[in-house]
Amino acid sequence: MPKGKQAKKFRNFMYSQKVSYLPDNMSVEEIYTRIKDVLKPKRIACILHDKDLKEDGLTAAEDHIHIMLQFENARSVNQVAKEIGDTPQYLEIWKGSVENGFSYLIHATDNARHKHQYSCDEVKANFDYSSTIARITKKVSRANAVSNANKINGILDLVATGEMTYAEAKNQLTGSEYAKVGEKLKKAHELHLERSAEKLHEQMINDNSMVEAHWLFGSSEVGKSRLAEILAIKTGLPYFKTTATRDPLQFYAAEPIIILDELRPEIIPYSELLALLDPFSRGKVTVSSRYFNKPLSFKTIYITTPYSPVDFFRNYKLSRGIDRGEQLYRRLSSVMLLDMDWIHNLKCDFPFNGYYEVDKKPNKYSRKNQDSYILKDVFDSIE
Repeated sequence: MPKGKQAKKFRNFMYSQKVSYLPDNMSVEEIYTRIKDVLKPKRIACILHDKDLKEDGLTAAEDHIHIMLQFENARSVNQVAKEIGDTPQYLEIWKGSVENGFSYLIHATDNARHKHQYSCDEVKANFDYSSTIARITKKVSRANAVSNANKINGILDLVATGEMTYAEAKNQLTGSEYAKVGEKLKKAHELHLERSAEKLHEQMINDNSMVEAHWLFGSSEVGKSRLAEILAIKTGLPYFKTTATRDPLQFYAAEPIIILDELRPEIIPYSELLALLDPFSRGKVTVSSRYFNKPLSFKTIYITTPYSPVDFFRNYKLSRGIDRGEQLYRRLSSVMLLDMDWIHNLKCDFPFNGYYEVDKKPNKYSRKNQDSYILKDVFDSIE
């Protein structure tokens, strides 16, 4: 690579190799375990294709594997290939939908329907692969069933039932179509959120379960967001992570786990924060949104922020006679302070007299403990 040029990085890859050429004579199980443990992808799924035919449709193809990889952070082809122990030519940058990549493993994509159809049971993954494929298949089937004549009504119905997200629906519509039905689309989305909130609310009452609220705070690059996402992924449930500051919940789609990322006091009124964190809300809360009042339905909420709960409360500058912060502190299931080296578990007693440390664990999620990276400098491309 020319001096000064940095390799492009990507998040999704498909590794394909004949079984007889796997690195270090590894078995399929061994190469899967190696990639999962060494590269630590967000999602990984592996399958042995031992029933494929060559292009003549008669001759058996040599046994080979496909491993679909989805990373949290982008990586270069050379970096991933090196850690796998193979050459880059066997690693494809997956530029299409990552769901399409996972579907291809069992030949459940449009361009592979003519090939042998493998079972989900033949796939080894670090997530619920069968449920993922079922969700993808259902979504595609419903979307394809919508005829052009009934396209808009069909999309509105899919949004209202939760089988298509608000963002996906917007992508299905042309500019003129969205201009005509934009408000209807928001209403359909709101209807889905209301129904989801009612359903979860009833479920949590029947289960006698309460909302969990976890507060992760610390300076930048200590891994707050990464840890919150990893904890959310471990549950196996869908989660929503906020990205915008003006309306952080704009694209919320009834996910049962919410990550309020890099939250600041100016983003959310104190009254709404208390409502969100109320363990007895049973997951049914309505908050103000830029476009409409939005019903939320969630079991768990993670807050990542630079502020401790105490400093967060103080920034509201409320009259001390109204609230001394205890309403906030009592609602938190756990409070963790992250620094570059440690994750500190904090507790408090009531009447409130400050937080104190009860335990700590090494912080492997901070920037200090991650692989180093070099950002591309555009200066060298100037002529």
